[in-house]
Formats: sequence, C-alpha cells, structure tokens
Amino acid sequence: MVTLNDNYIANYYGIDLSLLEDYLFASAEDVIYADMIVLMKVKEESSAQTMKDSLDTMVTQKKLELENYLPEQFQIVEKSEVVVTGSYVYLVISEKAEEIQGVIAPYFN
Repeated sequence: MVTLNDNYIANYYGIDLSLLEDYLFASAEDVIYADMIVLMKVKEESSAQTMKDSLDTMVTQKKLELENYLPEQFQIVEKSEVVVTGSYVYLVISEKAEEIQGVIAPYFN
C-alpha cells in the first residue's frame, strides 16, 4: 500500500480537502489490485454526506475500470461499502475488508 498525495486525492478523486480535518488515502501500489483504505474526519458533520457521495462515485469508477479486465478484483470492490459514523467517513476495499473494519470501527464510535 502507498499513501496518496494531496494533489492526487483532489484531482483524481475530486475530494475537497478543505472540508477535512484529517484523512488517510492508501492504495495498492500495483494497479492490478483494487485494495484501498480511505479514512476521513470532516471538519463539520454536515460535510459527511458530501464525502460519502464522493467515495461512492470513486467506488463506481473503480468498478467500471475493473469489471471487464480484472473480474476477481471487481468482486472485491463490489463488496465494499462507504461507512459514515458522525464526523468520520471511511471505505475499505480488500479481501479482508471485514477484518480491517473490525479493527478500525471501534475508533469511530
């Protein structure tokens, strides 16, 4: 996994970083893997839905990229879900998504 830089996050995913208090975007280094972890804390809870919508769009784009080329990776993305808990928005795309969410979810409650 590699941490994505601010320019990439803003330009490729269209995320308005000024709405975030803190964030982490990590993606598989090799493009043949769909794995990604996004953790965001919005400055104002009212922005959480906007961030969720942006991540939902990102997931849709990732599905379109993988559907016909890497069906196994597509299935991993297909099972992913953007979660909103108060001021936190997160997304885990991984074969071990449930296990990873089990580790991070308690920190967002």
